[in-house]
Amino acid sequence: MELKELRSFLAVVRAGSVTRAADELHITQPALSRQIAALERELGCALLERGRHGATPTDDGVLLVRRAEELLELAEKTETELRSSASHLEGTVAISCGQIAALDELAALAAAFRSEHPHVSVSLHITTSEGSHRRLSEGLADFAVLLEPFEPSGLTYVGLRTRERWVAVLRADDPLAGCDVLGPAQLAAGPVILPYRAGARSVLASWFGRRYARLAVAGDANLSAAGETLVRAGLGRSLQVDAGGPTASDVVHIPLDPAIDLGSALVWLEGKPMSRVAASFAEFVQAQLSSTDSSAP
Repeated sequence: MELKELRSFLAVVRAGSVTRAADELHITQPALSRQIAALERELGCALLERGRHGATPTDDGVLLVRRAEELLELAEKTETELRSSASHLEGTVAISCGQIAALDELAALAAAFRSEHPHVSVSLHITTSEGSHRRLSEGLADFAVLLEPFEPSGLTYVGLRTRERWVAVLRADDPLAGCDVLGPAQLAAGPVILPYRAGARSVLASWFGRRYARLAVAGDANLSAAGETLVRAGLGRSLQVDAGGPTASDVVHIPLDPAIDLGSALVWLEGKPMSRVAASFAEFVQAQLSSTDSSAP
């Protein structure tokens, strides 16, 4: 299975037609058809359903689309890393992060690093904690930002300075919307939307105490934006990390009392060889945070 064949297959899927894809790739339609047929023979399955109105991926084809995109992304990243010369850093720092307040701190660190190394680019992928860890383990990301608590086994990490504040997200017309803070008793009295991540739920279980077992759980959400969407629909009140930034007028963010205040960390795989640019970024972040810590009162 060659990268050229994967690119050709993706071109057909995106164009929806072998003929249109051949035009975009500047090759003949028979030549492109032979590439697809060779790929199907090699994999032992049909990848495309061909009809009067074009070509669509089969179930096996849908799986290959996802894997091909990941393989091509990884190949491009590797190519860029290997082109890095000894005279200057050149390449991409790939970071995967959740929707959390530390994203601003991470962006500032990346910008400071690039100001010293202008040939470096930064690729930022926003996803869940599970998604960030998966991209890290599959080599699609050099770094991930994980919210506490997380399992540190197999990871090297440096704590970020931003503290993540938990809030309750309510509709603006909710009877509790005017409160300055909200406690366990108030939030346990109505339906709630919980985080999807088990680690986050364990934090809330400690916060609610004995009330946790009796919560009316109306749903869960893996991202802050998803939680807010469910709140707007009237499903319940969402308990989540405050991602920062502007808040829409139809919802309010109210701090919890007692407060839940957690940290986050920039992590990378322990003992795994890193590209020169990624290793330099790790050293830069560690030096920056160490310098900031030592100058703090």
